[in-house]
Amino acid sequence: MGYCQIEPSIMALPVPGSPLYLRNDLPGLVMAAVSEVTSNTKAPFDLALMAALTAGSIALQGAVDVQAPTGVRTPVSIMTFALAESGERKTAVEKHFLSGLRTFQGEQKEKYRKEMADWKLNQEAWSDSLKAKKRALSRKGADREEFLEILKEMSAEVPIEPTSPTFLYDDTTISALLQRMHEGSKNAALVSSEGGTIFKGHAFRSLPVLNSLWSGSDCSIERSTTGSIEIVDGRLTISVSVQPGVMREFIERKGDEARDIGFWARALIFTPISTQGARFEFGGKPGHDAMERFNERIIELLRLSVDDDTQGFVRQVITFEESLEPYWLAICNAIEREINQGGRFENMKDHASKLADNIARVAALISCLEYGLGHPIRREALDAAISICMYCSDNFSRLFNALPQPIQDAETLLAWLGRFSLRGIRYMKKNRIMQYGPSCVRKKSRLDAALDWLVISRKLVVGRYEKTSYVDLMPWAQYEPYRMMQEVAYGY
Repeated sequence: MGYCQIEPSIMALPVPGSPLYLRNDLPGLVMAAVSEVTSNTKAPFDLALMAALTAGSIALQGAVDVQAPTGVRTPVSIMTFALAESGERKTAVEKHFLSGLRTFQGEQKEKYRKEMADWKLNQEAWSDSLKAKKRALSRKGADREEFLEILKEMSAEVPIEPTSPTFLYDDTTISALLQRMHEGSKNAALVSSEGGTIFKGHAFRSLPVLNSLWSGSDCSIERSTTGSIEIVDGRLTISVSVQPGVMREFIERKGDEARDIGFWARALIFTPISTQGARFEFGGKPGHDAMERFNERIIELLRLSVDDDTQGFVRQVITFEESLEPYWLAICNAIEREINQGGRFENMKDHASKLADNIARVAALISCLEYGLGHPIRREALDAAISICMYCSDNFSRLFNALPQPIQDAETLLAWLGRFSLRGIRYMKKNRIMQYGPSCVRKKSRLDAALDWLVISRKLVVGRYEKTSYVDLMPWAQYEPYRMMQEVAYGY
């Protein structure tokens, strides 16, 4: 399926590619929802994909864990980060994919308000009864043992305060989030469209706790002023969109420390190519059928993970089809091999150590969103997860391995140009790239350096027609002078 095929005999990792190629690897419901939102909002495909996975993680983390063919069992919670400039319509995308979650949370809060009203009445009645018994015991002159026995009986009957059902938190601090997980729902999500909560203030101090929650470990935080916080069997999904400049500033300040403790190794990093400048309107009413079906599935899955202590709720374990075991071993061995000197992960051993975990988690999310909980993970879901995680791996490499700026610009430009070549456009004016292309190459010096690198790499050809410089997006194909004149002079 697509470029991510891996055969056990070959044991070769897929070559990372543009997020555009992910489209061919997503199963039906996920693909339909992502495509519909992308079409309606004109936002980058990556942002919609990330939001879909985030919604799935929030809905499923309380209901299931995933077990790899090697027997390793992990949560399905994911941490995603999108590096996107302002104006990419992140909020609009999240509104679509989180609407089912917010609807469900609203229903739970309404139920909670009624339960709280009943609890307050019961609490008041219990308190009055306790006071009456105390007065009766005092008048009777009861001894200390009888007094304590009655109080013990009353304490066993104290009304239990309902737990807050809030699980979705927007732009709150990590400290406040952990406190609320301690007091309320142990399955929570932090969603930030501006990234400030993670990269500012004292949030860094809590990153080891986030690591533990990602791994499914219990957490205990000792505080001298507000008391200790304990989170048992908790799950946390994180989805943050941040401007690249804010991310770079954070990496310069705290990036090494955050990476040393393994925080970034656990993250899935998306770097969407901007659609600004190409968000044209063609009329027609937007469709919403796919998103309606997607959100119905989200609510259906959420109902399975509502805490129900009276029934001893236990998470279901999602496994892979037995036939996928050799395939999974090939993936794990390929990752391990690439850690060696000269390998892809030579300088990213931390990232490589969590990569198989993330592939399993994403595969489980896609499988459950597509087919429900009663089915093992199939090959198509695993292939889609490999495509997504290897794309995120490529982004991790660019972000932390500090590739030379011309190479980074070249990769960004090539991904942007890929949208046009897929539409059958071959020749494009250089001036158009400088005017409408990615922001990083809108300066002549950086565009020239990026194009030089792509020409050397034989991925593009730069030519000239009369006084106009143009780029050939298909240098491997036979030169077409008439088509070039048409597209350069009258089109692109």
